[in-house]
Amino acid sequence: MSFKLLFGLGLQVVALLLILTRVRQRRLAYTGVVFIWMSLIYHGLTELAQIAYPGMNYYRTMVSQAKIDNWMMVISPAILIFAATYCLHVRPLSRQELEVSPGSALGLVDWRWSIFIVVLLNLLVAGVLGRFNLGYWGGLITETLPAISALMFLEFIQKMRGRYLSLVLLFQVGLGILSGTRSAIVFTLVVLLCVFVRSGVPIRWRSLFWPGLAGVFLMLAISGMRAEVGRFIYAEQTNRQRIGSLLAGIGSVLRNGLAPEILQDYVYRFDGNAFSGLVVAGYDAGIKPAGWTPILNNFLLAVPSFLNPTKLEAGRWMLNDED
Repeated sequence: MSFKLLFGLGLQVVALLLILTRVRQRRLAYTGVVFIWMSLIYHGLTELAQIAYPGMNYYRTMVSQAKIDNWMMVISPAILIFAATYCLHVRPLSRQELEVSPGSALGLVDWRWSIFIVVLLNLLVAGVLGRFNLGYWGGLITETLPAISALMFLEFIQKMRGRYLSLVLLFQVGLGILSGTRSAIVFTLVVLLCVFVRSGVPIRWRSLFWPGLAGVFLMLAISGMRAEVGRFIYAEQTNRQRIGSLLAGIGSVLRNGLAPEILQDYVYRFDGNAFSGLVVAGYDAGIKPAGWTPILNNFLLAVPSFLNPTKLEAGRWMLNDED
């Protein structure tokens, strides 16, 4: 481990300590705190994973560790400056801000109907996604459904004062695996917890043990399933076939544990420094920054086709939103 990398990780530890010292309660209710935590995972914890499991990340073969170290001298001070600035300006949320008065979460129906609607909606979506490949719309549904579910479940969880939280989370995690994406499970848990904490629901952390354990195990099962049957085949399967594929993935995890193909999947997925290191290497080689062009292209591509029928006739470099 080089001095630059060690120094960068040290700055991130200082940023974490600042946040933990300044915000002592209900940290999930603060967007800035969650943002910093995610930054530390993708730019700090990932470096420890690269050291612990060398050779597991294909993208690290494209860039030298020296360029990564140079990038750490950019991102780590940025995280610390953001954390310090946030700590100077953040104020503790008042009891009134943390507590939502009883009433329907959406202000439309009684909480009993809210539970019925959200369960029916989740099962309906799971059934549709299990029979039809909706492409973009399927991804949009799986990303927005957790937020809708959190709002619909909110009043029930409030009335129960946090009881049955484990069942609600387990229900959402179970439906999240039908999409075949690990991100859907993580997103579901994070969104639900943030909404509940922000709304004054008392969270008993022991109630998160089983949903968290189930989430981790099912994400490993999805990784094992992809190693067994392939990633894109799963998207075209019916729900019955998907359950069979997931059982095959669970069997793979139980037989092989964290096999190289599963471990490799996680080591590179949480790497937020490889691409940035490539950018640093490009700058050092004399490549000029892209400037505002990619941002302008994103705005142009966001215009609906019925307003700009010829937008898909643009150059390929413009249609690729990752360039």
